[in-house]
Amino acid sequence: MRLYFSIFLVLGILFVPFSFQFYTLQVDLTEFLFGNLTTWTANQLGFSWELNDFSSDSVRGVLLYAWLLIISLPITFLLKKKGYEFSEKLNQIARIVITYYLSWVLIKYGFDKLFKAQFYSPEPNILYSKVGDLDRDMLFWTSMGSSYIYSIITGVFEITPAILLLFKKTRNLGILIAIGVFVNVFALNIGFDISVKFFVCFLLLMSGYLAYPFASNLWLFLSNQPIQNISTSKQRIENFKTKNWLKAFLIVGICFESLYPFIKSGNFNDDIAPRPIYHGAYQVESVIIATDTLSPHSADLKRVFIHRDNYLIFQDTNDQFEDFYFELNATHSKIQVIDYNQKIQNFDISYNPNTRILCLKNGQQQIKCKALHWKKMALLQPLFHWTVD
Repeated sequence: MRLYFSIFLVLGILFVPFSFQFYTLQVDLTEFLFGNLTTWTANQLGFSWELNDFSSDSVRGVLLYAWLLIISLPITFLLKKKGYEFSEKLNQIARIVITYYLSWVLIKYGFDKLFKAQFYSPEPNILYSKVGDLDRDMLFWTSMGSSYIYSIITGVFEITPAILLLFKKTRNLGILIAIGVFVNVFALNIGFDISVKFFVCFLLLMSGYLAYPFASNLWLFLSNQPIQNISTSKQRIENFKTKNWLKAFLIVGICFESLYPFIKSGNFNDDIAPRPIYHGAYQVESVIIATDTLSPHSADLKRVFIHRDNYLIFQDTNDQFEDFYFELNATHSKIQVIDYNQKIQNFDISYNPNTRILCLKNGQQQIKCKALHWKKMALLQPLFHWTVD
């Protein structure tokens, strides 16, 4: 059974997509080997899907896990024929691979939190949304993104077991802390319906696999009973050594892979990173169509938002939102707005910093709106109190 899990977990490392910076071949390789297979399976089972990738919690992503479980069975059967010693050797190698992979994932997510790249500060359109209109996923992300201290603390909690996993003397402690981290993340994903549930389960399974050799002794220790000697086979697993030069190479590679996006961008605190020009929230003051000047209520347009990811967002008087992708020209004077049907509209755009008026003009239609002081909203203030008095 241990060999079966070894094979399944290693196959998962190879083919379950993860946001690597340099191992970009993984996505194409997975699509090449499992794309048609998962699509056929979904059709046979009558499953419908919208995402054509293998992202976590997508139909094709779940079917990928299922097929890896199935494929691991014949591979296990064939490898077991080579004898017990060969199987144990594979288990040892799998254990090392899984350990470094877990460390890699924890360091990656740890740095994402430490530098505010995961729980980023809420966008203006979210700040002007009604709390009751937000789903739990967005509400959770917004709340976490409002606290820089929380991101630092959770980042440290993930980087710490990642470092402990890399060294033999501290590895077991790192495994136990990693299990705690993943249990907490799984609870959050279930409680707030965040769409990485299956991937976290996969990471939890890896952590449990690594904890298995010392789990019985841990239970004896916690129940205040005499600790027994670990079996010979388990000792062999623990005594499997990685060449020092290879270990150093892996550690440097993991750190560089995780830090490269921040080194490249120079962004080590997303809260203070530069935002695109015009980024912000604007209150509509008037809408001019030809010679008619309409009030915001008559035009059914309340606010305009410029999102950091190049989205132009309109909020109507019923607090409904409509978003469009946009591109600015080099002089920031013209904006090309693209809807989800690829229909393109061109606007002249200008902003007067003295009056704080933003103008969008398309032919005889013009929208005038005034910049809001959205950064002064209560959620974004660095408030902290030791006492409630």
